[in-house]
Amino acid sequence: MVGNWFPYRERGVALGAVWTTARLGGAIAPFVIGTLTRTFGWRRAFWVLGAIGVAWCVLFAWWFRDRPEDKPECNDAELDQIRAGPYSFTAEEAGHAHAPVPWAQLLLSPNLWAICLASFCVCFAWWFYPSWYPKFLKEVHQFSYEDSVLKEVLEGLPFLCGAAGCLVGGRLSDRLVLVAGRRWGRSLLGLFGFGGAALCFLVGGLVRDAAVAVTLLSLACFINDMAIPVIWALSADIGGRYAGTVSGFMNMVGGLGAIITPVLIPQLYNSLPGSVPERWGIIMAVLAVSWFIGALAWLGIDASKPLFAPQNSVEN
Repeated sequence: MVGNWFPYRERGVALGAVWTTARLGGAIAPFVIGTLTRTFGWRRAFWVLGAIGVAWCVLFAWWFRDRPEDKPECNDAELDQIRAGPYSFTAEEAGHAHAPVPWAQLLLSPNLWAICLASFCVCFAWWFYPSWYPKFLKEVHQFSYEDSVLKEVLEGLPFLCGAAGCLVGGRLSDRLVLVAGRRWGRSLLGLFGFGGAALCFLVGGLVRDAAVAVTLLSLACFINDMAIPVIWALSADIGGRYAGTVSGFMNMVGGLGAIITPVLIPQLYNSLPGSVPERWGIIMAVLAVSWFIGALAWLGIDASKPLFAPQNSVEN
C-alpha cells in the first residue's frame, strides 16, 4: 500500500505514522482493556474490542482503494507526485496482477536475508516487553501491582516511547536519504536504532535503581522504534512490485524470533544459578546481544539495490 500510494521520499514518514499509531495502540491497550474488564468483565471486553475491529474493517473496505488511480478524489497533480522519483511504481506496476513471485531470485538475495536477520534479532529481543517486562519489574525492582492503574501505565510506557520513536525515525530516514543516499539513509538509522537499543537494554537490565531501569528500558524502545518504519520502508524499496511478498517474508522470520522469546526466557531463568536479579541480568544480556547482531545486519543491507528494478528507476 505504501509503495502504491507514496513516493519514495515519503515512505519513511508514512510508515512512521503507521507504526506510531500501532505503538499508541499498545500504549493505551492495558488501560483500555483493564477498564473494560473491571466494568464489564473480560469476556464482554473482548466483544467490545472485536466489534470495534469489525466496524473498522467495514469502513476501510468501503473507503480504501489499492491504487490512487482508482480513487476519484485523487487528482492528476497528486498522481504525478506519487509516481515521481526513484523506486516509485508506474501505474502498470502498481496494478493488481503481476507474474508469479520469483522465489528463487528472492531466496538467493543476500539483501533479503540481511533484512530477515535484522528482523529476527530485533523481534527476539523486543518481545520481552509484551511478555516478561511486568514480571521483571516485580521480581527485580519489587514493583507492587496492587494498584492496577500503575501496572497498566508501566506496561504501556515503552509502547508510548516507541510511538514517538517511530514518528521521529520515519521522518529522519527520509531526510537522511537526501543527504547520505539510499543505502546509508536507511542503514545508518538501523545501525543506530538497534545498536542504541541494545546498549540501553543491557544497562537497564543491570542497574538496581528502579527509576533508572524503567527510564533506560523505555529509552531502548524509543531508539529501537526509530528503525522500525525504516525496515518496512526498506522492504518496499527493494521489493518493488513484490513489496508485499518481501515485507511478509521479513515479518514471518521476525515472528519466529517473537515465538521463541516467551518460551526461552523461563527456561533460562530456571536453569541459571545465582540470585533473581543476577539471573535476570544474564537474560537481559542475551537479549541485548541479539539486538547488537540485528544492528550489525544493517551493514549487509543496501536499499540502493532493489531485487527488481522498476521501469522508471534512476541511479544515485
